Amino acid sequence: MPVVTVSWELGSEGDQIAHALADRLGARLVDPPVLFDAVRAYDAPNVRPNVPELAERAPTLWERLNEERRRYGVLLRAVIYRFADEGNAVIVGYGGGMLLRGVRHALKLKIIAPRDLRVQRVMAGSETRDPTPARAAAEEAVQRADRDRARFIRYLFNVDWADAGPYDLVINTRTISVLSAVDLVTGLTARPEYQPTGESLTVLHDLALGSQVEAALMHDPNVWVENLRVTARGGELTLSGQVLAEEDRDAAEAAARAVGGARIIRNEIAVQPPPLTGM
Repeated sequence: MPVVTVSWELGSEGDQIAHALADRLGARLVDPPVLFDAVRAYDAPNVRPNVPELAERAPTLWERLNEERRRYGVLLRAVIYRFADEGNAVIVGYGGGMLLRGVRHALKLKIIAPRDLRVQRVMAGSETRDPTPARAAAEEAVQRADRDRARFIRYLFNVDWADAGPYDLVINTRTISVLSAVDLVTGLTARPEYQPTGESLTVLHDLALGSQVEAALMHDPNVWVENLRVTARGGELTLSGQVLAEEDRDAAEAAARAVGGARIIRNEIAVQPPPLTGM
């Protein structure tokens, strides 16, 4: 049950490799439409596809001041960890390789190509017959995509997008075809290094469990916890944060239990009543 993440540059054919790889492995392809539908399951009426976390871009200064930043960050982690925990998935973009960098059996790929070749490929996908504006538009599209992804990765993970360190394999499609890349990656997924172990599965399950419970609590209208944090270790959940009353603390624990999957729940949420006024 392989788990593969694909980070890619526009024009590198990384999207084609991801689709072909999912077909070859019989795996679920987690692309933007699939991810957005999964996010909507937590808060369908209010999720917007153009928010930075779902559009793979860094927020503007104004957007950084919005409390939704943390909410969408939690949602993004929850759905990616869930798909990875279910196994047999090819996860495209969204910093999946960064999120799963601590999971040994997840194969983290980055697909690149020389910029001029990427521009040519983007031009080839254009319907315009005039090559001059087509090239200018393609160059702008490549530059904008590179800038947005670099800022997105820096914003969420404080990592340089150009750094190859977080990835297991970087494929340059200058000469390697989509088919050859798929053959190469398929062979790697069968290697012992990328077979799940009890330890690596536990790490991934804890990430999925903690993030799903945190996302569920953040979107439960009956739960309000300031500075909510949910962590999992060996199937044991720990809830932390602050509430105004004991019943809020109990409501958070009940909502966490309703998600299921935890062996033990440690409720470390502190009750901090508002200060008295007029004294």
